[in-house]
Amino acid sequence: MLKSCQWLLGSSSQPSSRKEPVRRTSAESQQVGEEFAEFLKALNRNEVALDISKQVRIIIERLQSMGEVPIDEYSEVVVSFYQAMTDRIHSKPLYSGEYAHDILICTTG
Repeated sequence: MLKSCQWLLGSSSQPSSRKEPVRRTSAESQQVGEEFAEFLKALNRNEVALDISKQVRIIIERLQSMGEVPIDEYSEVVVSFYQAMTDRIHSKPLYSGEYAHDILICTTG
């Protein structure tokens, strides 16, 4: 079982291809990024790790691009992300086996 699933809402340690001003990362974001990297390494399956990393990077970029909107809009996007990841885990053969169980624990809390 995984120790922490905070990485789902944290910042990915992967650089974005967009040209934007560099934002300083908070200590909390750095810690979450490290936990995310540890989680991906623990999977021992590169294709699963790459897919999860890609999906997380997409949601982070989407949230960042929203700017300042009511918190309810952020909440809807995050809830949709969790549902989409749960559906993806259930429907993609890539996520079969024990990995699906561990990842689902993170998406359901």
